[in-house]
Amino acid sequence: RQLSLRNLIRYCYINMVGLHRPSTPPGMPPPSARRRSSKLSFGTVCSSNINRSMEAHVRLQNAGMRVESYGTGTQVRLPGKSAMEPRIFKFGTPYADMYKSLSETPEDVAFFMHNGVLQLCKRGASVKVAPKRWQDTPTSEVQNHEVVIAFEERIYDAVIEDLQCREPTEEFKAIHVICLDTKDNPHEAQLQGTVALELCWLLEQTEDLDLEAPELVEQFQEQQMTHTQIKVLHQICYL
Repeated sequence: RQLSLRNLIRYCYINMVGLHRPSTPPGMPPPSARRRSSKLSFGTVCSSNINRSMEAHVRLQNAGMRVESYGTGTQVRLPGKSAMEPRIFKFGTPYADMYKSLSETPEDVAFFMHNGVLQLCKRGASVKVAPKRWQDTPTSEVQNHEVVIAFEERIYDAVIEDLQCREPTEEFKAIHVICLDTKDNPHEAQLQGTVALELCWLLEQTEDLDLEAPELVEQFQEQQMTHTQIKVLHQICYL
């Protein structure tokens, strides 16, 4: 039975008020890691911190890992009613406020439900308050991460450039920046979210991350290339 536009708005509002944890399948960790608490901290990064990085954030968090997600863009850009009319928000704007802004009229609700943007905002609001910009994140927080997963090569480059421009700390800690190149759409984000989880479980099991990660990432790409054309890059930065 099809909903009227009025009932559709009411349905969206009710669901927005009672936000629940997303039910994205977390994946199955290997038996040796199933009962271990997360020893590593992961950062996931895309452009606007609403699709690719948030999909990975949910996957890793549901699997019991310590994770935070970020964006590297200057603003949060969401698909609008045309390529020339994206909906733009500042980083730090709550996901719930984005949802309300994108559902002001029945026509907006119908359009942004159809293109999936309202669902992304709802998921984001169920995980944290607002999107975070990587470059604006304090060094003390960035330094907590042993591994940072970027979901596009230009984002990978932006993360590395930012780390190299920051003032080094006394700890001069290694941070492994890895690129899993992913198209910016929900379907590809789901596929690569699974890949990211598999890789992070492998990294979790290392005894010496700094020593083992380069070979592990290389072997991981070789295995993935047998069934998925995926570009994996890896660089160690120090902060």
